[in-house]
Amino acid sequence: MDVNIRPFEDGDMEAVVELSLLAWEPVFESFQKVMGPKIYPLLYPDWRTAQADVVRQFCGDQEKYNVWVAVVDGKIAGFINYELNEEKKEGEIILLAVRPDDQNRGLGTKLNNFALEKMIAAGMKLAVVGTGGDDGHAPARRCYEKSGFRPLPIVRYMQDLPAGRMVLRPVIDTDLPIFFEYNRDPVACQMAAFTAENPDDRAAFDEHWAKIRAHEGVILRTILWDGQVVGSILVHNWFGDWDVSYWIGREFWGQGIATRALQAFLEENDTRPLYGRAAADNLGSIRVLEKCGFEPSGTDRGFANARGEEIDEVILVLK
Repeated sequence: MDVNIRPFEDGDMEAVVELSLLAWEPVFESFQKVMGPKIYPLLYPDWRTAQADVVRQFCGDQEKYNVWVAVVDGKIAGFINYELNEEKKEGEIILLAVRPDDQNRGLGTKLNNFALEKMIAAGMKLAVVGTGGDDGHAPARRCYEKSGFRPLPIVRYMQDLPAGRMVLRPVIDTDLPIFFEYNRDPVACQMAAFTAENPDDRAAFDEHWAKIRAHEGVILRTILWDGQVVGSILVHNWFGDWDVSYWIGREFWGQGIATRALQAFLEENDTRPLYGRAAADNLGSIRVLEKCGFEPSGTDRGFANARGEEIDEVILVLK
């Protein structure tokens, strides 16, 4: 393969942008798989436009960056962009891309080695490059390692954050009708399993909550989400051990509210050991407890009013 590596010219810009987007498409497909449907669109709502702008920015500033293109059979097949830091005596490869049709022919390695030679000639003592650890960047990692780069393992963690604001406050009388509606939701009752004998009995509900609020050993809070009552959380010792219990209105499930509420509640209350219980098939509630540091402690079996039968229960503990 006859390769001519020459300086970047202004007329090369669109060809370089085009090959970059083709080369990096598998990378962003990999990112999407790794990050998932919530985080990925937050970071890359339009990766093609963003990456095209990056290429134009870095290739257009030739006073700061050194840009070279690799020409094969009269067409631009790849390019490399690097920066020289005279003060640190450090050269850093910023961008490298090879058109998919010309990949696996050693062109990326040629561009790397060419840039390294330029760095040495400029008096640099260290060469640096950054790339991803995902599957989409595996070819890039192999390319850099062939040129002598040694990897430094670094992990970057991310999570999507709920948009709302969560507050815990004492329970007030006007919360109770809202709790009643949440507690009588048939789907929520089926999931929770261990519910009141008749969730639609308002008198029994009011009597039960009057006892809860009057009990000196109970720590009870209303959960607010963006100012709206979305559920309740409490700690009690009715069965001897200290247990935490919470209920979130079904329309607010899947937003991370239960986890955030429990985390905030645990910061406010340091009772330990603290137990949490959930029906064995209530995986959502079990995950909430585990995210907050609870660990499996045992199992139990009891009659679940909402299901009309005995079922298995998982017990977790926070020590």
